[in-house]
Amino acid sequence: MTISGVEVLLQVDFAQKILKSCIEQRIKENLIRLNKEFKEDIHIRISTILTVNLSEKNMKEIPSENLS
Repeated sequence: MTISGVEVLLQVDFAQKILKSCIEQRIKENLIRLNKEFKEDIHIRISTILTVNLSEKNMKEIPSENLS
């Protein structure tokens, strides 16, 4: 998916939400596919960087779902 043009610069928050949603959906689809192909547990590790994503708010936003 590509978002381009001057209009995007005027609606940065909206464009970021669309891209984040697409990325999350794609990741979820890939995890569901992996879960079907491999019968072992899947463990996801998320790297944290103090000044970038290590906050209580960010950790609470990480989805916790059972894909089976």
